[in-house]
Amino acid sequence: MDIEGSEAMALRGMRGLLERYGYPPIFMEVNAHALLMFQETPMSLLTLANEIGYKAYRLDSNSSLTLYEASQFPMDVCVDVLLMKTIPYEIPFKTVKKAGLHHQEIVDWIYEKISNIEKWTHDDWYSYLYLLYVLKDFPGYYKDSRIRDVLVELRDKRMISVLPYYNQPFFPHIIEWIKEI
Repeated sequence: MDIEGSEAMALRGMRGLLERYGYPPIFMEVNAHALLMFQETPMSLLTLANEIGYKAYRLDSNSSLTLYEASQFPMDVCVDVLLMKTIPYEIPFKTVKKAGLHHQEIVDWIYEKISNIEKWTHDDWYSYLYLLYVLKDFPGYYKDSRIRDVLVELRDKRMISVLPYYNQPFFPHIIEWIKEI
């Protein structure tokens, strides 16, 4: 299912159908940038999938499935996941989380991306703008003093200067949550 950010609406709409047919597997794109347009985040989408009864898995390079949890920070703007209620025994599976980074490594990565907003190219905007929105789901990261300082500066100064160039319909949602800091 790749419906450009409308995946959460689709899951909500077909919840009864999925239950009636035994929760069939769903291959789905999780595109943080597209979800932003509908005020959704990867965490909200994957949490909804969990509430319905699904777990999300990524296909690894060794052709096995790895659990992709809603609580993982989405360092990639776009990932494909397989939603399944149960895993058929025929599928090789390992219950290993993504060999993730430590908290401080993620904080450093986020800081590097958002502190250089003036240097973002057009492609960077597409790739990283989602960071400013998905951070709202991760207080452990946005409460870090370095990230918080950049967000406050964006809120108070730089974000306003950027708006005329990137007048996207989702910008107000980013600004609103940052105003709460």
